[in-house]
Amino acid sequence: MAKIIILSYHSLPFDVIASQRTLGYANAFRDGGFETIIFTHSWRIENSTWICGIGNSDQLEEGVRVIRSGIKKQPFKHQILSRFFRRLTRRKRWKSGDFETHPMTRQIRDDGKSLFLKLIETEQPDLVLGIFSPHFNLDWAAQSLEHGAKHYALDFRDLWDIRANTSFQVTEKNVRHIRDHWKKWCSKASLLSTVSQPYADFLTQEFGETVISICNGFTERKVALDHDGPFTILHAGTFYANQNLHPIFKLCQKLKENDKDFRLRFIGVRGIMDKRLNSLTLQYDLNDYVSIEGRIPREEAMIEISKAGLLLYPCWEGFPGVYSGKIFEYISAEAPILLFPRDENVVQELVKETQSGVGFSPEEIDAAYDYTVSIIDGSHTVHRNWDIIDQYTRSAQCTQYVELVKKLV
Repeated sequence: MAKIIILSYHSLPFDVIASQRTLGYANAFRDGGFETIIFTHSWRIENSTWICGIGNSDQLEEGVRVIRSGIKKQPFKHQILSRFFRRLTRRKRWKSGDFETHPMTRQIRDDGKSLFLKLIETEQPDLVLGIFSPHFNLDWAAQSLEHGAKHYALDFRDLWDIRANTSFQVTEKNVRHIRDHWKKWCSKASLLSTVSQPYADFLTQEFGETVISICNGFTERKVALDHDGPFTILHAGTFYANQNLHPIFKLCQKLKENDKDFRLRFIGVRGIMDKRLNSLTLQYDLNDYVSIEGRIPREEAMIEISKAGLLLYPCWEGFPGVYSGKIFEYISAEAPILLFPRDENVVQELVKETQSGVGFSPEEIDAAYDYTVSIIDGSHTVHRNWDIIDQYTRSAQCTQYVELVKKLV
């Protein structure tokens, strides 16, 4: 039986899209007849404690083994000295390809590397699949060849342009430096993948190697659920500075002026996003119409998506190829999708192809208003193309990947 080790920073119980992507790969490899191992670290559990014990092994799913590296607790004095040393050596580490800046990410890397390489030497896998980010997953996967792995593959699950989360200024020189390290890590990979076709085209051009697209996908179709109260326009999950939220607030301001009974609801909000939404709510005088809520368990978020009357997705501006994972959960629901603003790129193409909603430019406030009112009063409904939508299940996407791996091993 061929053996696969998936190297992933994100994994359950931290239930985000990145963890679901890892699980999708693991399940597809298992179902494809592979012995499947996930190497990750110990995620925070209740009361913000850590599952400790170097090399802790457990079952994530039937037939999928998980190896978790623990976090070594360091004395406070050691932490202070370590931070001081890192400041002194920051430029040197940057030049050597150390692009991790978050203290916890660095500690996970430092504490887990020897265990990972020992695992490779012990298991002698047919393939190591390293999932980016963080950067050290690319490096470790490449090093696995020297420790007994027959092949390695790299999966770029989040990127647009090549830049690191770094305290260094993002200049052309620094971007070129990161690009050079990426090329080095990719140079001997047997398979390269990412999350959208524009991303794949971009990386193919950068690396001179063919990169394939494997979308994040969704788990299963969602059945519409009854909802008591006002009509709900829902945005589920994280949003970013590149997403323009003024159009939806202008639309809601017009709904308010025309005495429409509705609520604009944001779930999964945290940190600076909370401040931004509160500021917009005050700016457009929508205190009684906007609900801002924190992160909730994924199962609850799926229920809220099923209850919504309209699913809001403000597309990224200036970053073609960006699919936020929520769009696949949206197309698998029954409520219409409102792309506002639209991107005239992959998200709009996906929604049009699946017949799951409509998009408008930031200036088309009146058209977006008319569409929203037609959904509220029931004069317009969407008729999704489920044959196409089913091609975007996480299982279908990851199974395509496994078939490619079978040709390698």
